[in-house]
Amino acid sequence: MTETATSVEERTSSTVQPGDLTAQLVQCREKAGLDIEQAAEELHLSTHILRALEAEDFAHLPEPPYVRGYLRGYSKLADIDAKELIRVYEALRGAKPDEIAHHFAPARPLNKVAQPAMSSSTLKFIGFGALVLLLGLFSMIPGVRDWANHTWSAFSAQTNPPDVPRPPSAMDAYVAQKEAMEREKDQAAQQLQQQQAATLAAATPATPTLVTPPVAAPVAPTVATPEAEKATVETKTAATPSTDVAATPTADTTVVTPTSAPVANSVTPPATAATTPAATTPETTATPSATTTTPPATVATAAADAAAPLVAGEISIKMEFTEEVWMQIKGDDKKTLFESLNTSGNIKEFKATPPLNVKIGNAPGVKIFVNGQPFDLAPHTKGSVARFRVE
Repeated sequence: MTETATSVEERTSSTVQPGDLTAQLVQCREKAGLDIEQAAEELHLSTHILRALEAEDFAHLPEPPYVRGYLRGYSKLADIDAKELIRVYEALRGAKPDEIAHHFAPARPLNKVAQPAMSSSTLKFIGFGALVLLLGLFSMIPGVRDWANHTWSAFSAQTNPPDVPRPPSAMDAYVAQKEAMEREKDQAAQQLQQQQAATLAAATPATPTLVTPPVAAPVAPTVATPEAEKATVETKTAATPSTDVAATPTADTTVVTPTSAPVANSVTPPATAATTPAATTPETTATPSATTTTPPATVATAAADAAAPLVAGEISIKMEFTEEVWMQIKGDDKKTLFESLNTSGNIKEFKATPPLNVKIGNAPGVKIFVNGQPFDLAPHTKGSVARFRVE
């Protein structure tokens, strides 16, 4: 490098004279057949820069890097090498030999440029990929796969946290208490109904007992006489009222069919005809009497199902679900009172103290009643989600 700078300095000091750069630039421009204005238009420069350059007026020119660019443009006009013009310019402006030698140093061949080394992150990525590939190949071996599954199962069993029982929420406790109260009311209603049925059965009179008189044995026929005929007529007359009385008994009396003593010298025995209707008539008349005394048992059930009155400050909310609906109800203290995914056909009802913040997913699938009055969800629904506040 020192030898090159020394040779350039000797050659510059011995050969370069003021006016050499002007002569070379004018020669390049004239060789291209251009004047100052045409050269300025061709090089996309102003005319005063070209005049200062050809006059070697370096004080009115920009920095040396720009001037060297102008000189390369001049060399292209005459299709010559720009090194000579740059050498003369650097010598005239008084540049140091090192600066002049720098512009004429041979270019480094591109094939000798050292390739950048592979970065550490790339090496890590390649190593990780090779490890994953190796593990995948090992996992295809049956024994290794079974061992890996067993090891992973044992590790998961040790690391999984134990299931901690969650305390029931306030809404769940309320629902459980409500169901227990309803079961107690149902049991009380059933016991009351059984007691009333037992009392009624004890007060109901017994069914009348029918006594069928023995049938008189047939009397041997005798010769009819006027006295016998008269006795027979009297016997028939006396038996007729007994049949009428036996035909209309009540449930509170025991019916006994009278039997008239066999009459001597009687040709026709009337006992058989009189006892047959007396035995059949009370059975048909006693059935409605026993039926009408059975009391209805619906009064106790209706009394047991009556709802308890509301406490001061509470409201009753009833929800009827016709589709699958997610619903959440929070109190004014941000405490969740009710939250669940409800299926179609469910009906839920509870009491709470307002204000309440309600959020419903799939609002068209539920009907809400506040204190028995329908609540309109349409003004509070956006899309399928409803949000509102119950005061």
